[in-house]
Amino acid sequence: MSEEKTSSLQLVWKRRDAGGGRTQRDYLDFVVDGESLSEKIGGDLVSCLGWFVPSENAKAVRRLLLEEKSVLPDNRLQLYVCPECGELDCGAITAIVERRDGKIVWRDFAFVSGYDEIEHSEKITEVDSFAFDRRQYRNTFNGLL
Repeated sequence: MSEEKTSSLQLVWKRRDAGGGRTQRDYLDFVVDGESLSEKIGGDLVSCLGWFVPSENAKAVRRLLLEEKSVLPDNRLQLYVCPECGELDCGAITAIVERRDGKIVWRDFAFVSGYDEIEHSEKITEVDSFAFDRRQYRNTFNGLL
């Protein structure tokens, strides 16, 4: 991979409104270079942060920090999940997250559903890869643990 632009990452509170059988969820959205990743990707999913039970929220943070192993192959992590249950069976937006040259890289975004169907994921072409400064990335998540 050629020299990558270093992106900025922020976590911003966002609300999924209730109605029509939908549960209201307040969650932390990933904002990359000032743009909401959830808005860029679209769909009715919420991030894996800020809305679920504290122990699961902490696990999600540790996975994003690459301190805990992913439940998916190839260091693929769930970024956006079902807003009702958070289960992969309902579908999730995932990315491969890895350390590279002092950076944390998110790449190969895909929509996956079902633990047994990972290899049949649907690639997301609206989003390219992002490289974050490792220190800034860690500081973004530190307050959530």
